[in-house]
Amino acid sequence: MYMRYVVTGATGFIGKALVDYLLQIGHEVYAVSRSKERVVAFWPDNKNIHAISCEIGDYAQLKEQISDAEVFVHLAWAGTTVEDRYSTDLQEKNMLSTLDAMRVAKQMNCRLFVATGSQAEYGPMNDRITEQTPCHPVMAYGVAKVRMLEECSALSEKINMPYLHLRICSVFGKGDHPYTLIETAMRKMSIGEPIDLSECTQNWNFLYVKDMAYQIERLCEAVIKKNVNPGIYLMASDDTRQLKSYIEEMKRVLKSTSELRYGVLPTKQVTSLNPDTTKLKNAIGELNNYTFEQALLDMQK
Repeated sequence: MYMRYVVTGATGFIGKALVDYLLQIGHEVYAVSRSKERVVAFWPDNKNIHAISCEIGDYAQLKEQISDAEVFVHLAWAGTTVEDRYSTDLQEKNMLSTLDAMRVAKQMNCRLFVATGSQAEYGPMNDRITEQTPCHPVMAYGVAKVRMLEECSALSEKINMPYLHLRICSVFGKGDHPYTLIETAMRKMSIGEPIDLSECTQNWNFLYVKDMAYQIERLCEAVIKKNVNPGIYLMASDDTRQLKSYIEEMKRVLKSTSELRYGVLPTKQVTSLNPDTTKLKNAIGELNNYTFEQALLDMQK
């Protein structure tokens, strides 16, 4: 089903993977980024992409550049580093800019508005989580995402704009922050450097960024076709297991000689990530095109 997508944060970690996939299967994309030049550099000579320059918070101007589209996917969010996630002012501005984006999407006659939430909305968890699990965020980032859900849901009813809230669990892939566990471990394993770790005994769930792009497109189409309702969806893989198992598999797949030093890093509070993907599976079917091993090998290309 051909559609026109507007994607903010198009050159970011998740945004680039999503735009890549949308173009790959034939959709038209209005790629919104702070740098129009970066969009052109990523996707040169592609007739299905339109590079749009726009700062976060200036979304009102988009209506002058984009007349209409079917789906508006809002991925732009400033301050995703560890330090910035505790900045109340910055996160509040992100939440307000999301509402602005939703209003503009309505002016473009979009049939669906999509924004990304986070497992940080829950706060520290050890039990299995579902879309209905109560949220008790502890950092400003999670608080803002919960506020975004509340405010966008209310605005959705007011302006009759279906709202899809993608609650992201733990995504990895090329272009992620260099300090993340996967990126750090891959870098050190490539040179055989020892890796200091916690006990890594908690449950975890990793979703490859290319699989997330696939999930987003499939879910948007399902909502547009009215096969499923919009609302909250946990975005995760079908592979939940002990974190230590992921680390050991990485070492095997990468043929690394790195010493894995479990228990060296102190852990103030152990948090598990054990998402229930039943709702997402019922909506789109298969969740993964890549196994964890295949994803690691794909990242090395």
